[in-house]
Amino acid sequence: MLLRLLISNGYLYNVTYFHKAYHSSMPPWVIDRPQPALKRVLEEGYIKGKVLDVGCGTGDNTIMVANHHLEVIGLDFVNEAIEIARSKVKNSPLKISFVVANALNLKNLNLKVDTVIDSGLFHTLDDKERVIFLDNLSAVLKRGGTYIILCFSDKVAGYYGPRRISKKEIQELFKDEWEILEIRSEKMESTYSTVEAWLSIIRKA
Repeated sequence: MLLRLLISNGYLYNVTYFHKAYHSSMPPWVIDRPQPALKRVLEEGYIKGKVLDVGCGTGDNTIMVANHHLEVIGLDFVNEAIEIARSKVKNSPLKISFVVANALNLKNLNLKVDTVIDSGLFHTLDDKERVIFLDNLSAVLKRGGTYIILCFSDKVAGYYGPRRISKKEIQELFKDEWEILEIRSEKMESTYSTVEAWLSIIRKA
């Protein structure tokens, strides 16, 4: 069964939806473990230095990265998700912090990081929001830093779930001031199913 989410009409316009998703039961993107595709990238050494996890949800990917002796900030605009994430690392010695903030306002954080990971945020953005996000991403990512995206592929059938993204679309979006190191076919897990995804490793030139 395909991931049962409403088709995304844009990140900012779905604020109410995302907040409500954490009240009835855990939303389908919360799988209580890191995404295997991101785990592989971490083991390959692409995630390094100071790390920002945008759209971190309840923090499973964030915590995985911190467990590899890296300093990590998990960011999400849903209070409920961040509260759950913080509870997972209460009294933990890990170099990890969770903040409630909007990924379209990263500039306001006065932050510079070496790596940004994104599991499931980018494919919720509409065209206008993508432009805003890329500008903010560039502001927080150091020169030579890496942006890693795990997002729905255009190979996912049906009409439920977030926006589908093609490989060509990623290449077009990141053709200026960015260097695409790799776009690989991967899987993205949910509580309902495993779907086709793109894992993109992109360097800020």
